[in-house]
Amino acid sequence: MSHRWQNIEILNEKQSFEEALKNGQFDHFQNRTLIMIDLDRFRGFNKELGRKAGDLLLEELWKLIKRSIPDGTFALRYGGEEFLLITDGKQRAAEIAKTLQNEFSNLLSNKSKITLSFGIGMLPFFSNTNQLIARFNDISLAAQHRAKIEGRNRIIWLD
Repeated sequence: MSHRWQNIEILNEKQSFEEALKNGQFDHFQNRTLIMIDLDRFRGFNKELGRKAGDLLLEELWKLIKRSIPDGTFALRYGGEEFLLITDGKQRAAEIAKTLQNEFSNLLSNKSKITLSFGIGMLPFFSNTNQLIARFNDISLAAQHRAKIEGRNRIIWLD
């Protein structure tokens, strides 16, 4: 069963994602792996070139994500300039992140300081959904913080 959220117009799908977690949407994955994607320096880009240019960049990134991820990988725009993927296994997650990082760089042809940072971590099976959501928040926040400290354009693994 392959399901992807593909509605870029929705400003924040956090509630949809949390409902999917609670409803066991991802329980069939043996090694649920979360990939958070953050556009580095997006606010500056938006401020300098305007919101319309920022929206076009987000749309191009979304198209890149859709054509680059393997079947069975779940994708959604999480809010602002953040995207979220859930896939099965660390190896697959690493391949997805590296592919997206390279393809995005090629898309911009190094004309911009905009890069992608990734936070990757396992989503263990908790009996309590609140623990699972807390783990998700730990992964996303810690990864973004580490990527910025380490210079952006990073793939950060959190265990």
